[in-house]
Amino acid sequence: MNPDSAYTRSMQTVGGRYALEQSLVRVGRVFRARHLQLGKMFALEVVAPTFAGNEEARRRFQAEARTASELSHPGLVPVVDFGEDPGVGAYMVSELVEGLSLANQPLPLSVRRALDILGQLADVVEHVHRRGLVHGDLRADAIIMVPETTPGGRRQIARLLDLGIAQRYMSSNPAPAYLAPERIAGGPPTVASDVYALGVLGFLLLTGQLPFNGSVADVLMAQVYERPPTIASARREPMDDAIESFIARALAKDPDERHRSAAAFRHDLNAVLELLVMHRRMHTSDMIEPINAREAAVHMLFEHTGLAQAVIASSGLISVANRAFARLVGDRGNVEGFDVTELALFACVPDLLRVIKTVQHDQVAQEIRIGKVVLWIAPFSSEAVHMIARLDQIVS
Repeated sequence: MNPDSAYTRSMQTVGGRYALEQSLVRVGRVFRARHLQLGKMFALEVVAPTFAGNEEARRRFQAEARTASELSHPGLVPVVDFGEDPGVGAYMVSELVEGLSLANQPLPLSVRRALDILGQLADVVEHVHRRGLVHGDLRADAIIMVPETTPGGRRQIARLLDLGIAQRYMSSNPAPAYLAPERIAGGPPTVASDVYALGVLGFLLLTGQLPFNGSVADVLMAQVYERPPTIASARREPMDDAIESFIARALAKDPDERHRSAAAFRHDLNAVLELLVMHRRMHTSDMIEPINAREAAVHMLFEHTGLAQAVIASSGLISVANRAFARLVGDRGNVEGFDVTELALFACVPDLLRVIKTVQHDQVAQEIRIGKVVLWIAPFSSEAVHMIARLDQIVS
């Protein structure tokens, strides 16, 4: 029996306890279903025909569905049941959540709102990864925006509708616009491919469009061979370099160049958010005097964030640095007044001064890596650059 026949019948029962109702909205192979004993409505997703003769596929599905049912996170719509039905095949049952999908939201969003939602999604994906699962099919229409009242007022919460489990056991393919290059080449879903999909979602939230558009073939080719446009060009307004670098890293063609986990992605996003707040404060403050006249104000801003930061003259001399910077990159209690290349971390980087001078001259930010430390170097004034140092955390 095909589940689509539920729309030509008054009722179809799945698993002996869920009634698919004819008048209910359907998205793909997801149905509203009423539990016959409880009378409560759920979302029932038909996964695939019965795994006849394929015990391994059946075992994998049951193991993944069981793990999914054990997950609990405010940003995840929980799986409450799963099984196999002789008429429709394998199925999963989730809590029924009302709201518009992210694909139906007016986009783009403000930068602050876009990064807030992206952070929520990264938190959910990290939670899934911690339990040994990967999603494999992150996409806008699998995310539902749910209104929530908080002490600060009404806001929308992003909730992930499924874990991509059903997609892995269906014959159709995941959404091509979100596929990492290595998956297009035939690779399996991984943590790195989920990070890539987060980058695509970030691009979508910020610009209102996907990085690549066109036919399926055109999109797949572009995912492998082309660089996505900048957010500034797609959004048609200036964009902070930190945001451009952050999204570009998640969309790197080489999985080794992306954030190494959803937790690392979230860590970098937090750094970007702090940086935006600090830049806003700097731009609204009276900081037009020479750098030595504003050191105290800059130092105060640096100390009020968790970021390791410094202002470095094009000659390499550190004029302002907070304690976090000193702890991360130096072996002295106070690194101000020292040449940056004298610090232990930077002593082995002969090209660092050249990078600093290039950034200061071209007024374009650059990101470089020293082991597990990522340096973001941005223009600060006609005399100096702003450096942020952070660990590229791997959270298991």
